[in-house]
Amino acid sequence: MTIRTAIHSSGDLAAIRALYWQLDTHAVQSQPQHFRRGERSDEFLLGLIEGENSDFLLAELDGEIAGFSQVSLKWTSDIPVLVPCKFGYLNDFVVREDLRGQKIGTALMAASKAWARARGGEYLRLSVLPDNLGAQRFYARHGLLPQMLTMEAALSDK
Repeated sequence: MTIRTAIHSSGDLAAIRALYWQLDTHAVQSQPQHFRRGERSDEFLLGLIEGENSDFLLAELDGEIAGFSQVSLKWTSDIPVLVPCKFGYLNDFVVREDLRGQKIGTALMAASKAWARARGGEYLRLSVLPDNLGAQRFYARHGLLPQMLTMEAALSDK
């Protein structure tokens, strides 16, 4: 298995889209009030691939894309009470369902941490759906611990 950054190629874009379909399936089922089916455009994906502060890290196994980590570099807001810091943010993370349990996620997580560290990041952060307990256990095994809990209340009768 190898980990590499995505490039502007039809093969990488198609593999990323297929993995997003799998990732989005859980989000749509879990929170249909927030998520719906949709395709990410070439422009959107290429913006992340070619962006100065973002990348797709692709796990390649036997010549096929087995998973990805979409990482970005971010900074804390300029609010006086916040300690300023630069951090890596794991926007999206997915391993093909049929290939789970083969340490692909572990390799992607290590590469994500290294990507953020190499850019001066002090932390790696992410958000995870509250019912995705398997992902939460995976992230905890890799040293990610809860820091904030986002809560919301619907304000309409829809």
